[in-house]
Amino acid sequence: TDLLDARTNYVGQTVTITGVVTNGGELGGIRYLQDGTAGLSAYGSPATNADVGDTVTFTGELVDYSGLLELSPTTNAIIHGTAVVPPTALVIPMTLADDVYESQLIEFQNVLIQTTDLVFQGNTNYDLFDGVNTFAMRVDDDATGIVGQTIPTGAVNVTGLLGQYNTHQLLPRTMADIVAYVAPTKEIN
Repeated sequence: TDLLDARTNYVGQTVTITGVVTNGGELGGIRYLQDGTAGLSAYGSPATNADVGDTVTFTGELVDYSGLLELSPTTNAIIHGTAVVPPTALVIPMTLADDVYESQLIEFQNVLIQTTDLVFQGNTNYDLFDGVNTFAMRVDDDATGIVGQTIPTGAVNVTGLLGQYNTHQLLPRTMADIVAYVAPTKEIN
């Protein structure tokens, strides 16, 4: 079943899905995966054996965990090897970050992190601001190398997984997902 089809099944059904994993242990015991149609997450010990870039087949029960559609528990995981073409982040405006892109790797460009904190704290939400809208960025305690790092004060591009805990959240995986925004070069003709 492709991931878009799997997302149309009813909560409580057992499904088997195949996709490419877009995170490792940076977010704890959950793995996000996507194919060319959609994204879906998987939770549970068999899933934790998969790492970024692995093509996997997971079997589990569809549950709604505080708004996030996921397999939980994952009862079976088959790792097929490294994907030939790993997913790249979809650059979208934060106004489009909803269930259509849930569990997919996305990127917001040219945003500010609004906070009075000087360094990132674990298990904390930070507002991303695009000049008009705000969107929650969640720094997980497990996130590799983010907690304790200095929070950029200028515009940044933030890549992460679109998760949900009662409201959608962008989940960066490592500090490499938060980079300074560089304006495109302009040419005057």
